[in-house]
Formats: sequence, C-alpha cells, structure tokens
Amino acid sequence: MRKFAFVTLIASSMVAATVVAIPVFALQADGSAYPTASSALSAEITSKLDTKKATAGELVTAKTLADTTLANGATIPRGAVLEGKVTAVQSMFSGGGNASVAISFNQVLPSKKASAISIHGVLVGVAPKPYISGGSSAASLPSASTKNTMMTAGETGQSIDNTGGSSETVARGSSLRNVTVESGTLRSSHGDIKLDHGTRIAVALQSN
Repeated sequence: MRKFAFVTLIASSMVAATVVAIPVFALQADGSAYPTASSALSAEITSKLDTKKATAGELVTAKTLADTTLANGATIPRGAVLEGKVTAVQSMFSGGGNASVAISFNQVLPSKKASAISIHGVLVGVAPKPYISGGSSAASLPSASTKNTMMTAGETGQSIDNTGGSSETVARGSSLRNVTVESGTLRSSHGDIKLDHGTRIAVALQSN
C-alpha cells in the first residue's frame, strides 16, 4: 500500500512539473525563430543610462508594464524582466554636439522561476517617467533650464498624471524633448541623452 502511494506521489509530481513548464516551452514553439507579437512590449527602465559615460556592451534592464500576447498564443506577463545591452553609443562631446545610443534586447525572464527566453527586441519608443502631480496647477511641472546640455526623462515634456496612476501602453516614437528614435537608436542634437530609472520604452519583437 505504501509502495503504491509513493508511486502515485511521483507520478503526480511529474504531471505538475510538466504543467509548470508548458508556458516556457510555448514561448519557444517557433523553433529557431524568435517570438513575435503584433504590438510592442511596454516597459520601464530599471537601470540607468547616460551617453556621457555609457559604453558599448553595457547592460540595460527593464520591466514590462502589461501582459503581451505573442503570435504563437503564449503570453509575456506584466512584471517580466527584459535584458539587453548598449550596442553603440556616442556622447555629445565625441559626436561634435550630437549624442546617440543604440539598444537591443536579447532575452526576457517571464518570472523568477522560469527560464530566460531569447528574443530579438528593438527599441521603437521612448517616453518620460510619468509625473505624478500633487496639485492642479501646471506650476508643479519641472522647469526647463536655458543652459540645458542633457536631455533627460525628468524634464519638460514628461507626461502628467493627476489621478495617481499611469498608462501601461507606450507609443512608438519619442516624447522626450529633442530626442528621436529610429531602428533601436536614440539621437539628440541638443545634448547628451540620459535615461533614468522609470523611463518608459516600447520594444518591438522581431523574428530575426
């Protein structure tokens, strides 16, 4: 009787392990092709980056803001960790007044217990960290410096949310002042680019 119960316990454990593993395998169901999605991943930067001192190969991390359904039916959940790196960078000084940084994302960790999934993520959108206004007056906005030499995610142009919440969708393109984005590269001709913790980004998943 005890032997039968032990065998049953092992079988149940194997079934449970299989069920847990399904989402991870589902993300890789396309074989060698990277997972894709019809909409870009919306996320917020959890690291910091400054073109004045950044280097190629520097780690960039972000956290997804909403669930995203992939083309194969699987889901990348809210709170998943995106990992990428700086592939090229140019400071305002080295670029003769023009700063740029290229970022690509190569893996996502759906959860702490799940295995990392390889992706080809291209940066297609960037937006300031939402500004939570404590009052009803525009005077609570940060002021723009007339000697500004660094375009940050915390200056004029950042979004205001008087409700205490924030949008979970990040649009393609750039809403950072004097910063443009194209094919994974941020560019500015008005100073160095600084991405603070909380800066919002949109990452498109491509198959190759």
